[in-house]
Amino acid sequence: MPASLLVPVLAAATIDFNENATSRDPDDRRGPVEFVQALGVERVEQYLGLLTSGGPLVPIGAAVDQARGDAAPDTTNGGAPR
Repeated sequence: MPASLLVPVLAAATIDFNENATSRDPDDRRGPVEFVQALGVERVEQYLGLLTSGGPLVPIGAAVDQARGDAAPDTTNGGAPR
């Protein structure tokens, strides 16, 4: 994973961890450790997928357009001029 994606992926993972890891008491480390150990590839792919919706990942065609300086068509108003 590129280092530039690490921060947003960890942000998503941290939220998931805080909401879903269970601790039986304040000194319990087993519950959080088991949550992390049980993470599958699918879950990490979901974290990466979140970066495509308003995050740093964009489809290849859009990235090429941005690099060339082409503006994407404005579809917020049905394509009508403002």
